[in-house]
Amino acid sequence: MAAAPTQIEAELYYLIARFLQSGPCNKSAQVLVQELEEHQLIPRRLDWEGKEHRRSFEDLVAANAHIPPDYLLKICERIGPLLDKEIPQSVPGVQTLLGVGRQSLLRDAKDCKSTLWNGSAFAALHRGRPPELPVNYVKPPNVGFFFVALTVLELYVDQTGLCFSSAGIKDVCHMASYITF
Repeated sequence: MAAAPTQIEAELYYLIARFLQSGPCNKSAQVLVQELEEHQLIPRRLDWEGKEHRRSFEDLVAANAHIPPDYLLKICERIGPLLDKEIPQSVPGVQTLLGVGRQSLLRDAKDCKSTLWNGSAFAALHRGRPPELPVNYVKPPNVGFFFVALTVLELYVDQTGLCFSSAGIKDVCHMASYITF
């Protein structure tokens, strides 16, 4: 058997099951409740002598009648605004649990430090644009960086004997991703 869950983990499992029960995923909730009971992931209760006893999911629901089924949703809705007061996000008003960088709910001050674009960063763009922008690059590059990257690429192409006419623009941009300044 796996290690006993921490208090937070056990409560999170409970809140997830309650959230699933309140929506269209009742079957998923039933399966989760079965697994919680099977793997003894439900917090144990203490009696008046301090002895621990197993309890069912329904016992836990009854003991926590003050917790509504959408409690987890309410927690998630409140985390973003609380974090925004401490460390502002990059796009105000956009609330997401799936953000990255300055939009992440796990962001801290070092994630929000600005870094200016340099020629090597711009030259490393894959086919003219990155799959994901680096999270610490907040200002887009100006056209000057583009011309610096193309100049360096042109020098590289001349040194290697390649020519622009034999390589398509996609290949040229791909080659630029290997250049370092």
